[in-house]
Amino acid sequence: RVLSNMQTMKSTVVENCGRGILPNLHEIAMKRRNNKVMPRANEGHSQIARTRSDGTSAFVCKKNAMALPDFIMGKVLSILDGKLCLRLESTIDDKRFADSGRIEPFSLTDESRIEYHKIGDDFGPFDLSCIHRFCTLVERVMQSAEQRCRTTQFQSPNAIRERTNAAFLLGAFLILRRDMTPEEAFQPFSGIYPYPFEDFRDSTLLQPSPHTLSLLDAWRGLHKA
Repeated sequence: RVLSNMQTMKSTVVENCGRGILPNLHEIAMKRRNNKVMPRANEGHSQIARTRSDGTSAFVCKKNAMALPDFIMGKVLSILDGKLCLRLESTIDDKRFADSGRIEPFSLTDESRIEYHKIGDDFGPFDLSCIHRFCTLVERVMQSAEQRCRTTQFQSPNAIRERTNAAFLLGAFLILRRDMTPEEAFQPFSGIYPYPFEDFRDSTLLQPSPHTLSLLDAWRGLHKA
């Protein structure tokens, strides 16, 4: 029965290729070989969230992705074009990613009172009071920056958990203050490959965590609330 089903599937694929419904992969491969067209190393792919009909997330590829090493070494990630961006603090002075000088930088300090109090090995996400303080802080910095024709730059520590929390706060800002959906808030981060963030976990010391939440999960909960 399995062999019969496989033969049926093969016949269907061949038939659809002939109709032009599916791409003829052999033909594409031969064209690449004859024309000596090879994929370039910088043609990365990243994961973009797409919502299925059942409400779960699917992921599709996107070209022209930002390489994770560049992101870690300080390449600026645009969040709102020309208005808001994210940059990780790097110990390596890479002149390729030097600031243009037209930025208004800010970061989380003790005075901002935006801190996650963990119980076990958990590290986030932030509660509503921290999210509100962050959104208010970003609005204030952006207003000052726009008056001087500057781009607001959120600077975050480089460690994976710190940059995950930074991404969560920026996504929360986009949802609450810019009326975006969780999927739209994810778009600025979808161009980084490999995936640079860690899923949130439960508040125990168990390894691995029996329960996890992705950034999209957390944003969807915030959006629904």
